[in-house]
Amino acid sequence: MPYMLKDNYPKEAATGEGRGLVKRVPTPMPSYAGELLPLRARLASLKSLLSEISDSPHWSENPLLPALLSTLRRVETLCQHCSDASFSRGKLLMQSDLDMAAGWLSKQINDLELLLRSGVLHQSTAIVLSRPNPSSSKEELMFFIKDLFTRLQIGGLEFKRKGLESLIQLLSDDDKSAALVAKEGNVGCLISLLDLNAHDSLRELAVHAVSLLVCSGDLPRKIVFEEGALGPLLRIIDYSSAPIKEKASMVVESITADPDQGKRLLTL
Repeated sequence: MPYMLKDNYPKEAATGEGRGLVKRVPTPMPSYAGELLPLRARLASLKSLLSEISDSPHWSENPLLPALLSTLRRVETLCQHCSDASFSRGKLLMQSDLDMAAGWLSKQINDLELLLRSGVLHQSTAIVLSRPNPSSSKEELMFFIKDLFTRLQIGGLEFKRKGLESLIQLLSDDDKSAALVAKEGNVGCLISLLDLNAHDSLRELAVHAVSLLVCSGDLPRKIVFEEGALGPLLRIIDYSSAPIKEKASMVVESITADPDQGKRLLTL
């Protein structure tokens, strides 16, 4: 079950708890010392990232913090089992658990590194993804787009779903934003959500977002094509249910109707 912060629990304290959990890894029994080496290496990386990211003014409010605490608590429990001679689970099962824990930490490290690179934690709007209004500056819109695509690359299903819904709303409300989305956003990340291995709800939203992009002008359509959307869209047409198949067909038709894209397809 995901770790949830209580309403009256100071989020600054939660940040401190995260750093404390990284430090409280027990010394394992000799039989598990080797198995814990990859885990300790990842914890060292995480400790360094937390030191850097905790200085960001909005980190304590970030939705990734509860997920990080949940992961660290599970890792701490596993490490305690490795240091407890009375705990009997079997070395192979424990090795499997430790491998999973290393995977959890790798995912958290990847998300934190992405957050740091994106710069979104240093903006006052980094937590509440408020859509720009007509009077918003180009810089505000660019930040919103960067923040939005960061959300598509990190966190869980709900995090990505909200990011896609915000993207669809932006493209629906202001078709002129599509060119900026195509230039400033990570369209390749959006295309990756068209994959048949992606969650059904994410794939459906991604098809909707891509359809809005390709119908908004030559530049967005060109970038969607160059990022490789055609292959995933054709697979959706072959294997998906009727509603999403119909929308994917419209996107493919829009892409291939462009004379330049049509010529390039003939050379592939």
